[in-house]
Order: sequence, then structure tokens, then C-alpha cells
Amino acid sequence: MTWRESWPGKPDFEVDAVTVTIKASAIGDCGFIEAYVENHGDVIEFASVEAAREELTTHRTTAELTLQQAAYNDPAEVDLYLVSLGLHGYSAAERGPPEEGWTFRPAANQYGALGEALFTATPHGTKPLKQFITRD
Repeated sequence: MTWRESWPGKPDFEVDAVTVTIKASAIGDCGFIEAYVENHGDVIEFASVEAAREELTTHRTTAELTLQQAAYNDPAEVDLYLVSLGLHGYSAAERGPPEEGWTFRPAANQYGALGEALFTATPHGTKPLKQFITRD
């Protein structure tokens, strides 16, 4: 028996028809999904998982959207949830003109990655960073 066969819950992710509930995180982070919910509601039935994925997650957006399988003990009568994994940068409407410089919206893990890069860029650290730390 493989681990997939012994895993609790729904054994087969690919079923004929699937019901998707669109969560508030996806609605709030993506204008396309907000408009989609206004037209179709927040619980939608699709012919397959691939049809749902194609319809809901393949448009251009600053939000990273994904389909998440509902837990086997979830009381809701749904197969999947559309959720947002977070925003990445500004939308075109929020961005300033290029003449004013780059604009971006870093997440906490990106600050950590920047700090790690600064500390580990060279075997002995970066000189400007060392001078700043020493002076501070």
C-alpha cells in the first residue's frame, strides 16, 4: 500500500465535477476574482479540477492564487477552496510612474532574504554593513 492509498480523507483528488468556494482572501487580493464572484457567486461548480484551475487561476494578477483541497472532515459541501497566498508587488494602477523610481511591496520573508544576502554575500561580510553595525 502506498502512502497515497493510506492517506486519510478523499483518496482521489481528480473527480468528475468539483465545487469550489472562493475564500475572502482571494476576493480581497484579486480584482478579477472580486468581479467574478459578483457575477457567479462564491460557490461554483466546474466540470473538473483543471477547468476550475483554468478559469480561476490563470489570469494576470499581483496575487498568487491556488486551489486548496477541502479537508476530509470539512462540514462544507465543497471539494476545493480558492485562496490567496498573498500579494506580490503593486498592481499597475497602484504603481507610480517609472520616472519616480521602482516601487515594490516586500513581504517579511523578503526582508529576511535581503538580510541574509547582506550578511552572507562574502566570507567576511560586506564592508558598508560592517561599518554601519560598528558605528551603530
